[in-house]
Amino acid sequence: MNKSTTSLETILEAETAFQKGMVLFRVKKYDEAEKAFAEALELNPNEAEYLMYQTWTAYKANPKATDVVINTRKNLMRAAELNPKLSQAHLYLGYICKDEGNEKEAQRRFERAIQHNPNCTEALRELRLMSMRKEKAGKDKKGLFGKMFS
Repeated sequence: MNKSTTSLETILEAETAFQKGMVLFRVKKYDEAEKAFAEALELNPNEAEYLMYQTWTAYKANPKATDVVINTRKNLMRAAELNPKLSQAHLYLGYICKDEGNEKEAQRRFERAIQHNPNCTEALRELRLMSMRKEKAGKDKKGLFGKMFS
């Protein structure tokens, strides 16, 4: 067997493992999905999407573990470097920032996701929610201030 055939076979094996991981991810079987994504990543280590999903799945399985959060952030940044147009990496970084209470960085990441994919409904939704919260907070302050000095 020549090298190109082996390479093609490896790529197909990696894609098969990735697709298996996606099925498991969608039904929230994160531990099993993470293993499938890890297998895909092992077979094709330079595929940003494999790295992104493997790392995000590990986070979804254990979002409170400090080492998992640190590793997830690092690997999502790496995935974004490998494929700068990978909008999901920015979306997931935005979710992590939001979970940590870092609204400014979360907003920046959601905006970046939209720059790379204007149809990223999750990022659009998050930005809309952030805007509504800011607007409501502004009205609440104005209302309270107005009540105090009327």
